[in-house]
Amino acid sequence: MSASAALRGELLRDGLLSALAAVVAAVCLTLAVEPPRPPASPQSLGVVAEARGAVRRRVAQALGWFPAAVDERLADGDVLFAPAGALAVVRLDDGSELTVAEDSLVVLAPKAAQARVRVERGAVAVRSGAASLVLSTSSGDVTVAARGSAELLTRGDAVELSVSEGEARLLGATVASGQHTAARAGAVARPTAWSVRLVSPAADYTQHFVHTPKPVELTVAGDVPDGAEVVVALGRDFGRVVHRASAAAAVVFTPNKPGSYWWRAVDASGAAVSEARRVSVVEDVPPVPVRPLEGRLVQAPQGTAVEFSWAPVAGARAYELEFSGSRRFESVAFSAQARSSTARLPVSLDEGEWHWRVRAGEGTPGLRPWSRVASFRLIHRAVPDAPELLAPEVEVEP
Repeated sequence: MSASAALRGELLRDGLLSALAAVVAAVCLTLAVEPPRPPASPQSLGVVAEARGAVRRRVAQALGWFPAAVDERLADGDVLFAPAGALAVVRLDDGSELTVAEDSLVVLAPKAAQARVRVERGAVAVRSGAASLVLSTSSGDVTVAARGSAELLTRGDAVELSVSEGEARLLGATVASGQHTAARAGAVARPTAWSVRLVSPAADYTQHFVHTPKPVELTVAGDVPDGAEVVVALGRDFGRVVHRASAAAAVVFTPNKPGSYWWRAVDASGAAVSEARRVSVVEDVPPVPVRPLEGRLVQAPQGTAVEFSWAPVAGARAYELEFSGSRRFESVAFSAQARSSTARLPVSLDEGEWHWRVRAGEGTPGLRPWSRVASFRLIHRAVPDAPELLAPEVEVEP
């Protein structure tokens, strides 16, 4: 073999090795940045209705954690974790709803099991559907009666239960609306009523703001003891108090940043005399149109369904869409409603350029801001293929 041939062979080999290394590096980088999504579960028990912050999900029998996405289905054995500053809402298929507070972890159980949810740690607010809902804790099962609302707070081998609507049972003790109790090591305390009742805002109140959070008025009623205060904290454990004031009058609290705040009434010694409620402060960011891509040509015969999708908005349970032939939306050709961040809509529009926008709807107070306007070009029939040109050496008779 000549020297030049050997050199070409080495260069070819080095080039192939470099290309292979580049492919391997790209794959590793892709896996590091965004791991593959877990496979869809065959048996659905519920859906992630809301995910604020870095909520994580782990599939049963799997080792890795994945970001929990809105509208993602959950099944038997799936684990959901809300770290500090995060919050998740799970809507079970039986109509029940769970709000998983920050630093909380829950595991879903199969429909056939008595306990549908296992609370491993943290705080979970429960709103049961048409049937009762059973949750298991380290201190025993909690049964929330149909159409009831309650909150569970686990602390090691202890669990605290507070009921705001209907009733619930813990280790044989019935806890009525307005009452609370606690259990540890199989022993449950006698249920007692809170002496102070939180009036407003309502439980799970969400404030949507633009640019700067607005003041929130906190009011209480009932047998308010002397020296009682209303305290506001960043965590459910009330370890990071950010505001406190006398409970003798309405308290005005102005959040300084987005997030979840907890408030309750305490007596002069600092002991809780009311339930705890959460106030969520969310910057009012509109949805972001995703599909169809901007300027994309969409082929759809009259009445054929076209898929539209957008980045979801925290707290939104429905969306409103509008379509117009004008980018300034001087007139609206038609509008539609969607229950998630994806919708397949039968589009009965003439061929041409169309514009659409979306905003959060049900579950969000007031008129929310519209997204930016996105555009697509609609055709009803496929564009004919371009004519094939003859080879230049072929002569054609005039």
